[in-house]
Amino acid sequence: MKRRTAKRTAPMKIFICVVVYVVIGMLTPWEMAPVRAQTFGGGDPVHRERTKQYIAELRSMDLDALAKNLLNGKHYDYPGHMTSMTPRLDVFDTVLTNRGVDAFLAKLEALPAPERQKRCKAYFDMLFKEYEETIFRVIRRYEDPKAPKNDKSLKTNMEAMVASIYCTSRLCTFKDVYDEFKKIKDFARKTSERIDKTPADDFSKRLLKRYLEPDSRCQLALLADTFLKDPKTPENRKKKVEALLADCFVVNGEVTAWDCEVGAFDFIHVHEGVPVDRSRGVRKVTLFNWGPPGGVNRQGDAKYQEKIINELYSVVVPQ
Repeated sequence: MKRRTAKRTAPMKIFICVVVYVVIGMLTPWEMAPVRAQTFGGGDPVHRERTKQYIAELRSMDLDALAKNLLNGKHYDYPGHMTSMTPRLDVFDTVLTNRGVDAFLAKLEALPAPERQKRCKAYFDMLFKEYEETIFRVIRRYEDPKAPKNDKSLKTNMEAMVASIYCTSRLCTFKDVYDEFKKIKDFARKTSERIDKTPADDFSKRLLKRYLEPDSRCQLALLADTFLKDPKTPENRKKKVEALLADCFVVNGEVTAWDCEVGAFDFIHVHEGVPVDRSRGVRKVTLFNWGPPGGVNRQGDAKYQEKIINELYSVVVPQ
């Protein structure tokens, strides 16, 4: 498959550090950030101090605390990509903006290889249980108005699970990634049937179902890409996946380190043009958009996306 990739201008070679999110008629945060001299100084001191405090908090956390921190929703909403100036990002993009995710991954990487896989599975199971219980609490309120209220965020639960799968994709086998997605997908199918039977109005039902599984772009980024990069994947199966992704626009990006001075999504970079600090290292990531540029616009075609995702699962199922 000939992948369509972003054509970068000279200034953008420095600053494209997470993802180019394609929104028709809108500029992304990366495109809006003005270019300044190569210095990490400057920028709003309030946002700088907030970042320093978060880095200090992450540095003090052990692995269990970092896992629980994934359920702290405020770190996905900050910094500036959620302002009125910029488009809302999808789940995987939003997950990558949280420095705590990279800190969690870095701590997992320091473990012996056998321990990594064991911990990844344990933390995913913990976060899945939290997500499952939150969903049930919300549904139960529709079934019985006297049931206890839900005080957890469905959005944050989903982001935490995606963060966990992202770490699994970096440290474990493709089968581990597939098993985690499949567990979510099987749960979502059964729970969707239960939602249909509740007395909730149609809008509430649609909203609930939106949080039952990661969005399609996230599944492409973590399931399809992990499958394609797995050295054990047969070439004939790789070609089938590449054919499914023929209409996708592929972006090869980078994620900045959790303890860097200025991250790719920091307010002072996005809105004030302070250059990104890459001195602490970066991680390569691949993201898939449903088009354009250069391809068919499938961004709003939910049926097409569902068809491709279903076919993807049938192709990549471990054998």
